[in-house]
Amino acid sequence: MAGVTVDTVPARFLDQPTWFGAVMGTGAVALVAASDPGGLSVLDGLSTVLSWVFLLMAGGFFLFLLLRNLVVREGRRTGDLQVRLVTSPGPFDGGAFAAAMVDAGATSVIHSVAERTGETTHGGRDTLLAGSPDIEELCAGLRFTLGAEAFFQTNTEMADVLYATAVEFAGLRGWERCYDLCCGIGSIGLVLAPNAGEVVGVEIVGQAVEDARRNAAINEITNAEFIEGNVRVVLKELAAGPARPDLVVVDPPRSGLARKAVARIAEAGPRRIVYVSCNPTTLAPDAAQLAEAGYRLVRVRPVDMFPQTPHIECVALLEREG
Repeated sequence: MAGVTVDTVPARFLDQPTWFGAVMGTGAVALVAASDPGGLSVLDGLSTVLSWVFLLMAGGFFLFLLLRNLVVREGRRTGDLQVRLVTSPGPFDGGAFAAAMVDAGATSVIHSVAERTGETTHGGRDTLLAGSPDIEELCAGLRFTLGAEAFFQTNTEMADVLYATAVEFAGLRGWERCYDLCCGIGSIGLVLAPNAGEVVGVEIVGQAVEDARRNAAINEITNAEFIEGNVRVVLKELAAGPARPDLVVVDPPRSGLARKAVARIAEAGPRRIVYVSCNPTTLAPDAAQLAEAGYRLVRVRPVDMFPQTPHIECVALLEREG
């Protein structure tokens, strides 16, 4: 597209420590461990936890359960380690499992019972077996508390780069009203808050809104508020009042935004829109719709959140014409 600046990614981005994911589904185990310049030491706790789980499986520990998923989350900068086992209903010795996981280094052990079929870790009944229900992580100079189902970027080091790019593109000068849409636990909005006059976050998941409010309190940020609700509905209500935004930041799921939500953003009339996308193929039609509504795509920068895979995130800046 003519007039759009597409930033290149310096090679040093590709050398950042990457991410580790562990997901166990019925009859299959997938482990991904990407390069870490500091060596594999950060994975020791995770690999020990998994070793314990495999031993328990071999010993018939899960004989009467259908194992759905094993989710292991690490606070890379805090040392917190959460193990969450998702199973079907059935007899389960939670005490023995928790003891094994704590011995392996876990600081949070949760058992989730999923009544429904399907490969999902959401919507089950959670029981805290040991430690804290949450873990903490440090990112972009802030401390975040993460619940078991809270979304957070898996690559903390590159999340710093992602959020710094959003701050750069936002170009705040200290007085602007900023709407943070699809805000999750409030990470982007809270990073923007020190440079903004006011931040209003909107998120449809109630638990995420509670986490966002708690994270604002933890970081002593007083100029941010968070609203639970559908972006399309809440944005219409906000835009109908006198408090129209100077900046909209949106970080939607991979499916992108609904067309009506994009229309609501354009109707709100912000001077700038910063679109953080984990899927460039859905960023494209959303940006095209905003262009039809009078916005110009000015700049796009890819962020290599998942080195050595084909997946990237993009941060796009759109400005209102005229």
